[in-house]
Amino acid sequence: MPSYAKNKENKRMKPQEFGSARAEPIPSLNSREEPVAPIQVEADARRVQELLLEREQLYARLHSQQAEMAHMSRLLCLGEMATELAHEINQPLATILNYGNGILRQMDQQPELRLDSAREAIQRITRQAHRGAEIIRRIRQFAQRSELPHGLFALNDCCQEAVHFLQEEMPDSEFRIQLDLSPTNPLVLADRLQVEQVLLNLIRNAVEAYHETAQSPADIRLQTRLDATRQEVEVRVEDRAGGIEAGLLARLFQPFTSCKSQGLGMGLFISRTLIESQGGRLWVETDGQNYSHFIFRLPLQSDPR
Repeated sequence: MPSYAKNKENKRMKPQEFGSARAEPIPSLNSREEPVAPIQVEADARRVQELLLEREQLYARLHSQQAEMAHMSRLLCLGEMATELAHEINQPLATILNYGNGILRQMDQQPELRLDSAREAIQRITRQAHRGAEIIRRIRQFAQRSELPHGLFALNDCCQEAVHFLQEEMPDSEFRIQLDLSPTNPLVLADRLQVEQVLLNLIRNAVEAYHETAQSPADIRLQTRLDATRQEVEVRVEDRAGGIEAGLLARLFQPFTSCKSQGLGMGLFISRTLIESQGGRLWVETDGQNYSHFIFRLPLQSDPR
């Protein structure tokens, strides 16, 4: 019987092509190492293409599922934020109601009410109504996966407007706000309404912290400054209403954590989320007994002119 080597030498088959792949007969040996029959090993190019297509479809499905999971996460977050957002929307509505009732009282008491006085009150009502509508529009954008708009604005102007809104919102609260604003009035590229909401929340928290400790009036310092080295702007809201205990400090920015007896515990969590969505960061400095400084930083935007 011819040896395996001789059989291999004399009877080797030429490679054959199957599609774009190549295959070659390989002899199968019995227990005595004698060739029995060739086994054809094939790589079907069409099957390979089918597998590649299936892989692409799996990747596309995975990407779609990841996007859907992200959307569901946003909706869950929106659910957690609902109570606090309802509070934010209620503020301009309450202000509108106060001004409307004020006009009605003046009209009852002063039939000859001056038009300029009424006009000023109506302008404030209109401004607060626009604000409430804008908050609702942003919530809808958030829920619908839309990108929230960023615009260029002067940080100091935003701070002054937030203080003005708070004075209209809390006319019966005794508080003084010392403004220490950067002389450069730095420009920020961000969502102005979101930054304003954070400012309102931090200042409102400071006022309510004084009320919790029965201190009156509430003295608050609002500071802005430019950090040219890091290309950032910094905002500080400072109060001396007693500080924050160490046990509470570690979880202060977690949902449902509050320093206030009637607090919902969502304000600081939402504020940090909003600032981080602008590429910034928010934190607190406190000695635990006397003062609390809430600080956030945002990337600086140079004036394009």
